[in-house]
Amino acid sequence: MSITKRLALQDGERVEGIVRRSFVAYAPAIVGGILVIFLAFFLIAPLLARGRFGAAIFIALIFVGMLAVLRGCWLWRRNAFVVTNHRIVDIDQRGFFRTAISDIRFEQIEDVAIEIHGIIATIFHLGTIRVRGAGMHAVLELRAIPRPERIQELIGRLRSAAPKTKAEHATDLTRMTIEALTQLRARIDVELKLRQPNRGITDDESGISGSDPKFVIRNP
Repeated sequence: MSITKRLALQDGERVEGIVRRSFVAYAPAIVGGILVIFLAFFLIAPLLARGRFGAAIFIALIFVGMLAVLRGCWLWRRNAFVVTNHRIVDIDQRGFFRTAISDIRFEQIEDVAIEIHGIIATIFHLGTIRVRGAGMHAVLELRAIPRPERIQELIGRLRSAAPKTKAEHATDLTRMTIEALTQLRARIDVELKLRQPNRGITDDESGISGSDPKFVIRNP
């Protein structure tokens, strides 16, 4: 099953890109598995000379080597960032039978950072990309990505093109003055009283002139 088929895409959502770790990140495990297989065949004669015990060791070495190779290829194929026009989905395959999937919408993203660290990463131009959401302690992270700055640019472009939500158009209360917050609270109190059934308010209760076109004073 392909990665895109594992996602429940929303209406109007389309996949813009799939980002996987570099194959170099899994090379040690894969190369180690191949070496174990070669070792098994290199020792086949003395092992088989020991009868069933030697044959069991030979089969065990082949099995371990193949398992290491298959696991490395499986993890490389299944671990990915899926970037859509609405969000980023982090698929974290942690073994043959364990998968963690998390996502973050573009309007929730606060910061997208990349880091290239170490000799191997510098030679192969591999980096780590971290996506942090507003108010989130955890981050979405994918290591050993080829040319991470391209992914950072793609995410930035999609964030700019993403439709704005009502929350983004709402007033940022943290930037309002105390006087403005006090007035806003008074207006909210008035509106709450107006919406109570069989309850009217006077001009004195509202604290707002009845000539204000934004508010209508109802009488019982």
